[in-house]
Amino acid sequence: MLVKNLNQYSDSILEFLESLKKQDSKYSYSISSSENLTSTGAKLELGFSCYALKLRHMFNDQSLDDNNIFEWFNYISSFQKNIQGFPSNSFVDDSFLLEHKKFNAEKSIKNFAKTILNKTKGTNYLLSNEILSTSIVAETKQAISTLSEIGYKNKSKYSDFPKDKKDIFAYLNNFDWNNPWSAGAQFSSLCLFAKTQISDNSKTIDYLNEFIKTKLDTNSGFYFTGEKVPENVLINGAMKVITGLDWIESEIHYPKKIIDYILNIEVSSEACDLVDLVYCLYMCSELTNYRKLDIANFLYTVEESIFKNYKPSEGGFSYSQNKSQKYYYGLIVTKELNFADLHGTLLLSWAYTLILDMLEKNEHHWKIIKP
Repeated sequence: MLVKNLNQYSDSILEFLESLKKQDSKYSYSISSSENLTSTGAKLELGFSCYALKLRHMFNDQSLDDNNIFEWFNYISSFQKNIQGFPSNSFVDDSFLLEHKKFNAEKSIKNFAKTILNKTKGTNYLLSNEILSTSIVAETKQAISTLSEIGYKNKSKYSDFPKDKKDIFAYLNNFDWNNPWSAGAQFSSLCLFAKTQISDNSKTIDYLNEFIKTKLDTNSGFYFTGEKVPENVLINGAMKVITGLDWIESEIHYPKKIIDYILNIEVSSEACDLVDLVYCLYMCSELTNYRKLDIANFLYTVEESIFKNYKPSEGGFSYSQNKSQKYYYGLIVTKELNFADLHGTLLLSWAYTLILDMLEKNEHHWKIIKP
């Protein structure tokens, strides 16, 4: 293993978190160092607070006593509100909403071009208002999953999502399953909402299981339609679908085929790509002892890629090898400089924890969080 002192490693992550804490709030964090932030990135709160809480929870941070967790619960809950045009009881960061609604000439031109292509070429590009709507759903999912991770439920039920078979199929079929990364995320969201927001959810879960079988490619074991899906999109899409299956406690259909595919790819340096392939391997290997030694050898290679993104001077990871995460749901939040960032740190710390667990070296019992 590359990390010789796991205590020192976890301490450095928590110190990095402290450096990102905003002065005006105990539970508000920036995504990266102040010199790397854009004016937009400096304003956002909800998503980055969720990232920080998940990291502290993952590493068993001693500051997370019952009182502190309850206060953090109240802080995240303060974002749940009713805003016209969005589902009732969504979690909405007002700054996120305002920044998305700002006029931008480039965005306006792209939106116009997408509209023309959708009408003339039959494409299914999401327009700016649709991107905003799916982003609010994603932030709501993030908030609910974070509260669930610390043992809390959202104060008001979020119920504005499809629940019966006809509506679920219509909603999920509206997305392009030749891009399973995006479409799979919508499936995952419905699974989380069904599990956490409906008391009698057995029928809805049955419909979700029935739906995802319609996107299952039995030859590869992955979830998509069409042909020639890029390698990273295929794995990223599988990760999204598998997170959904995890929430509704349903098994992966062809774990051995997914393992075979992943073990033959070239490892990327992007945080999402890294964590997604590790998570897929982790969940698949929970169901079978297939190729355990090959998986272990592969994980050592993945570990090397993960730590190429580590910034020892800051104590965190960057999303990409030599640059921080630039976008957050379409908003430019950093200058993309060579700094550690909060999202990269969460994803790669999570991936590393999964690796330690698979290699039976998680001696500090860092928590395996749900995505």
